[in-house]
Amino acid sequence: MVQEKLYGMKRKGNENLLFQIKRLLPVLIAFAIIMFLTTQSREDTLRLSGATREYFKSLIPESTSRWTYDMHWFRTLMHLPLYFLLGTITYFSLHNILKSAGICLIISLMDETVKIFLPTREFGTVDVFFDIIGFTVGILVVFLIRNFVKSIKRREDFNT
Repeated sequence: MVQEKLYGMKRKGNENLLFQIKRLLPVLIAFAIIMFLTTQSREDTLRLSGATREYFKSLIPESTSRWTYDMHWFRTLMHLPLYFLLGTITYFSLHNILKSAGICLIISLMDETVKIFLPTREFGTVDVFFDIIGFTVGILVVFLIRNFVKSIKRREDFNT
């Protein structure tokens, strides 16, 4: 049987495949959510975006920023938290910065490419730019937290 070493554990054949599927399941769920949001009808998108914008306005009532009156800009800004979450989920699943960023970029490009074929949507290079910022920050936050926690554990192990 084929054996691979993953995170210090040896796994055989089908067991390894199941492990890989479980590991990537959160990424696939995030991808499905992004595709669901992308393919919503115009009315559903405006309803969800409007309700979300009104919620943020209630949190920051004195704001006069562009997002408070420009729905297109608000929807573009919403790419940041969405792809931040994708970046964190992907890095948690893969433990590799380059692979995580690559998968996030592929998902972003697929998301925007699907919009070409939808009558009320369009490919947005600005959206891709915001996606990249979002997932890069998400990946880096998890990377930094993991390394900080590892350094604390190393110190504790060294001191004991």
